[in-house]
Amino acid sequence: MADPTESTGVPARDLTSRDAHRDDESGMTLVELIVYMMLMTLVIVIVGSVFISGNRVQKDATSMADASNNAQLAAATLEGPLRNAEKLQVPSSFGGDLLVAKTRVGEDNDDPASWRCVAFFYDRSTGAIYSTSSPVTGAVKTAGLTTGFSLSGWRLLVDDVAQRGSTPVFKTTGVGGGTTFTFDVTTTRDKAPVTIESSVIPRTQGAGIGVESCGSYA
Repeated sequence: MADPTESTGVPARDLTSRDAHRDDESGMTLVELIVYMMLMTLVIVIVGSVFISGNRVQKDATSMADASNNAQLAAATLEGPLRNAEKLQVPSSFGGDLLVAKTRVGEDNDDPASWRCVAFFYDRSTGAIYSTSSPVTGAVKTAGLTTGFSLSGWRLLVDDVAQRGSTPVFKTTGVGGGTTFTFDVTTTRDKAPVTIESSVIPRTQGAGIGVESCGSYA
């Protein structure tokens, strides 16, 4: 019987070991590779969908929180001067978009320096509420305003504002010279808005108030 080492010079057991090693390195078949790639693609799609969905929910929650904070800050800014007002006016010619108030900032009723004229205006074209203030004497910013006036010099109070249905943003209550303000605030399209609604009745300020005017409106 012929010796296997005569033709190759390598012992038979060495040939068997090399053949087994080649089998180990043969790798995956094309079918296995395709199945593996499909599974990986499916996993990536699922993980990506979960991430995108979670990111969208987080953005919506942040947006609503921002809207709520902005709305509450605007409400607080409105309520302060209104509660200390001697007179509140919501001119009918502005359709509930303008609120003018003479408000107290000092202790002496008879001293004009104890009073300020303030105004708040809802601009339908920009969906924002603006504010302005000035002393009750001199060039009073709130006096003589007519529809279509310039907002130059007015301060942005809150944006992304919408009128709530047909309810005017500002209206008088007929009780104690009070007024209400109602509006929606949102920072994301097609999302539920944050509704702000408050009623304010001015405090009694005393009988020594001067005649300085913040403007007289019908």
